[in-house]
Amino acid sequence: MKNNITKKRGQMMLLTVIILSGIIIGITSLAGILTVYQIRHTADVINSTKAIFAADAGIECALYLFRRGPVRDCGSLDDPENPPVELTNGASYYVDFNYPSIRSIGKSVQTARSFEAFFGE
Repeated sequence: MKNNITKKRGQMMLLTVIILSGIIIGITSLAGILTVYQIRHTADVINSTKAIFAADAGIECALYLFRRGPVRDCGSLDDPENPPVELTNGASYYVDFNYPSIRSIGKSVQTARSFEAFFGE
């Protein structure tokens, strides 16, 4: 009788260890997946920030040249002689000038952000 009880306790302990191991592996896997998503999100925030600052640089360029000379020097998608302006951080921008507005689009990797300046009366 004693031997039979010991076997049942051993089986119960083995089953408990297997269940707890499965739970720990599941929780660890979930934590790993969440960490990967957070790292991807951080990279997207960095690219978004680069794109915003590139768009701001395009607006500044267009406003400066609007007072000084041709706005087309700030980069354009339509003009092959005036391609989008590449910045040192890997971002780029181009400017669409349609009076009464100036629209600057900044791009970094696959993220694009834009600013628009409107000249109202």
